[in-house]
Amino acid sequence: MEAKVFNFIRDKVTKIKFFEELLNCSLCTGFWTGLITGVFAPYNTILFALYSSVACYFIYLVNCILLNKVYPNEKD
Repeated sequence: MEAKVFNFIRDKVTKIKFFEELLNCSLCTGFWTGLITGVFAPYNTILFALYSSVACYFIYLVNCILLNKVYPNEKD
């Protein structure tokens, strides 16, 4: 993950191997967040999780493209 806003919280949570596997990429984070949120939504829970995963991945790709345009010389 690239965001630095919640690094402190993420570092604490990902010390547990189970949560590290759930939060290792934008697709996984989107899916599990959508699955948990989908339980409380009036939609199909699995479809809600899949849509959430796609939306998170799309936002991640757009973010990567914009960051590469703004900071072209920086590598991770």
